[in-house]
Amino acid sequence: MKKLYTLLIVLISLGIQNGMAQVSFSGSIKDDSGEPLAGVIISAVGENVYTSSDDSGLFTLEVAHLPVTLKFEFLGYVPIERQFTEVSPITIKMEESPIVINEILVTEKLDGSFPVTPAKQVENAKTINDLFGDIAGVNLVKRSNYATEPVLRGFKHERLNVQYDGAARIVHACPNHMDPITSHVIPEEIEKIEIIKGPFDVRYGATYGGIINLVTASPNRTNKGVHGNLSMGYGTNGGNLSSTGSISYVHGNYDVMLDASYRDYGNYKDGNGQEVPSSFTTKDMAVKLGFNPSVHQRLQANYRYSGTSNIMHPGLPMDSPYDNGQMLGLDYSYQNLGETFSKLTMKAYYSHVDHLMTNENRPNYKVVFASTPVFSTSFGGKVEALLSPNNKTFLYFGADLASTNRTGERTRILKRNPQNPMIVFDPAKVFVDSVWGNSTISDFGLYAQGKFFVSKKFKVKSGLRADFVQGNIAEPAKELKQYYGDLKPQKDVNISGHISGAYQVAPNTEMKLSLGRGVRSGNMIERYINHFAVGSDAYELVGNPNLKPESNHQIELSLAGKRMDFRYEVSGFYSLLDNYIMAVVDTTIKRKFTPWVEPKYVKRFRNIDRATKYGLEARAGYTFAKYLVIDADIAYTFGENNQNGEPLPQIAPLESNLSFGYKSKQYWATANYRMVSAQDRVSNAFGEKPSPAFQLLDLNLGAVVFDYLTLGLSVNNVFDTAYYEHLNFRYKNSQTNNGFILEQGRNFALFAKYNF
Repeated sequence: MKKLYTLLIVLISLGIQNGMAQVSFSGSIKDDSGEPLAGVIISAVGENVYTSSDDSGLFTLEVAHLPVTLKFEFLGYVPIERQFTEVSPITIKMEESPIVINEILVTEKLDGSFPVTPAKQVENAKTINDLFGDIAGVNLVKRSNYATEPVLRGFKHERLNVQYDGAARIVHACPNHMDPITSHVIPEEIEKIEIIKGPFDVRYGATYGGIINLVTASPNRTNKGVHGNLSMGYGTNGGNLSSTGSISYVHGNYDVMLDASYRDYGNYKDGNGQEVPSSFTTKDMAVKLGFNPSVHQRLQANYRYSGTSNIMHPGLPMDSPYDNGQMLGLDYSYQNLGETFSKLTMKAYYSHVDHLMTNENRPNYKVVFASTPVFSTSFGGKVEALLSPNNKTFLYFGADLASTNRTGERTRILKRNPQNPMIVFDPAKVFVDSVWGNSTISDFGLYAQGKFFVSKKFKVKSGLRADFVQGNIAEPAKELKQYYGDLKPQKDVNISGHISGAYQVAPNTEMKLSLGRGVRSGNMIERYINHFAVGSDAYELVGNPNLKPESNHQIELSLAGKRMDFRYEVSGFYSLLDNYIMAVVDTTIKRKFTPWVEPKYVKRFRNIDRATKYGLEARAGYTFAKYLVIDADIAYTFGENNQNGEPLPQIAPLESNLSFGYKSKQYWATANYRMVSAQDRVSNAFGEKPSPAFQLLDLNLGAVVFDYLTLGLSVNNVFDTAYYEHLNFRYKNSQTNNGFILEQGRNFALFAKYNF
């Protein structure tokens, strides 16, 4: 790993040393009627250089080298990219275009050198897990091959704001997170993944640790008529079959797009040759209907259905016979309403999840049959206005709402008492346990955010947000009443905000300093769960409705840039976490279910006065001989409970990636070498176990055989390494073994895609 550090330092140093030469461009920008356009953003593609046109439509931009590709962007107009090999006066004419609903979140990347992950380029990606595989600072929590969700710098669940298309959410019904939001989408439908690391934006709901926006594809309105694609994939380890189809139709002011997917995954074998129960079958579909009343307006309706059956969850105490999720969405946007009123955006969504988990295939079925149907219903939306008093000021004002209700009961049919001597019950005893207690949490937010181009080299972004959060449990279990008395609705008012400044220290280099405060109230599990083992261990968890909101005060410094074929970005952050919510062992409350087994006590959620997190991420790349690319990255996060001096639990270890490949429009071949260190900084209070280091090699090959046909082959885990991620769950209620769930061994995956 030391060699990788050296490579990163060399690549970054070369990029900085070559960043001082300048070439100056100037010109004018007009609309299709010949009138000057003010406020057009002009940037150099692949460089961190930008400016904007003045009231006369004039601009000047300094770039690092020739040739250069300049990009011209303005709300309501078709973006233009044009390559220049020499310096000459520039005249640009921009045409108005219909708006696109999904392009709403401006990713807070340091520069354009490393774009957000686009699903269309990850040709062999067949599950949502694959889409997060190469994002520095992002890890995955694995409970099964299906129930996997992202972790950003150690922030997960509600500490991470995950959504579709800038607002919509589908909230898991299962307290064990068998059905995270990422499981309710077709991977090929994801056009790109946009990430904001830290509490540095207030426009997309309450944000504590960061935002992950899954942008789904919409019809390309410039391609009239019928277009689409069909794809199929097969993985040898598990006999995994996947097939996906997409078709769109654009005519006049109308458009429609339909996506459908079928996946049938079997049990895979790990690097030791042991079969891991990991099968599932999914049938998903999504449809979008769009209408443009005028060139400045866009109305779009969305419907998504995800149906999954026969899901094996080795890291959880039960499996899922089915999980069905539905989501409805409606989006409206109106731009260029006036000289100052640039855009009005309105979004609304409704989602419902119907989830069942049982223990029919588990060892304890002989003793007790457990069946738990649970339901989650969510709705929300946002209204936002964008004001542009001049071409250097952009002001956003808005309000949003997110509300979730959960219900469900667990029925236990006790056949026998396994204690010595064993007692057989005839007839069997029946018990019913409330899972969620008919609980509801609602969050109404008001916000204001501004982006200010102070000068050609300096820009500022700041925002302020107030969240009015109310939590209520309508049918609390008797134990919760015993612990906390009469439970009344809890109300919080959370104030969040941020400010950041970015300065071009050179034409190809930007330095950015960000300060932010994100606040989060306790989620439904943390408030209301009653003696359910829904964590990564066997402890029953008990909620605490009296939790204080936790806050993240974060500072981040970043440097990024590009010089010809070099690109780099480095960022470091430090977070003070006040009133940090954590489940800790409480010896005053004994285990309720199966009290004769260990552990005898429960974990109860409580606030820790203060915790800290800090970390570093770096990435560098170099392109040579036009098509050969080498990339390297490294990410590390450190967390500590300041109250007892122990590490914060479930923090991924130091990780590095080295990638080398050939990439052209027609062919690609890449090799990725991943190195993960051992994690011995574990929380004893949490019952966490250390994890060993491992190294992996993956290979990917592909070709555009014809304009309409793409073929791909990947070999994952080439050396058939037996390994597991630190965040993986352990086997539960299983006869397989009692260790961590090992990842898939060597796998050959074939992929074919036909475009029409």
